[in-house]
Amino acid sequence: MRRSWKTGVAVLFGGVLIVSALVSGSLSAADGKPPVMVFTNDGPQGKVWVNVDLTRRRLDQPYVPMIVAILNNAAKPILLDRSSFHLIEPDGRKVPMATIQEIRKSYKKLNFDWRTLNVQGMPFGTRLSPEYYVQSRFFPSMTDGGSIKVDRLQIPPSYWTVDLFYFKRPSGLAEGRPVVLEAAPRGWETPILVTIQL
Repeated sequence: MRRSWKTGVAVLFGGVLIVSALVSGSLSAADGKPPVMVFTNDGPQGKVWVNVDLTRRRLDQPYVPMIVAILNNAAKPILLDRSSFHLIEPDGRKVPMATIQEIRKSYKKLNFDWRTLNVQGMPFGTRLSPEYYVQSRFFPSMTDGGSIKVDRLQIPPSYWTVDLFYFKRPSGLAEGRPVVLEAAPRGWETPILVTIQL
């Protein structure tokens, strides 16, 4: 039976798909262990998780997906929009988040990605209360009634969100090479950088 979007989010709370290696760092199959699926970093103002399971499956596509969760620990609300997130290449070049128009025109797997996540959920290796969840939908699918875009949202203190983001594939992006996700919502004094090993 297919899970709905709400059920998919609920997977996070119960920790159904938590892997013991869900820590910041890098592992490869050559180590005899599964590759790390979730990378994370935090600071006094909040915490960010990045799940790269779908990313690794789409390295041959013009745009790459990333499941990103963000927790606000600041004393005041923060504002998230498309300008809050960038990928940073090794040479320092910043890649902005894609627009919904770009994805619907040039990326053919959006609905398939959402169907996959509706089955698997969006695990990121921790438990957060559903009572403090703020809905986000930067890249809604075109099916199952998910066409309502929510790409500008306020997250109060102690609240969190998780969503599927897309970025134009950096020119040097490849399996085994690092890339950095920058989360800089309005309201945080300094951004949180998450180093990802693909």
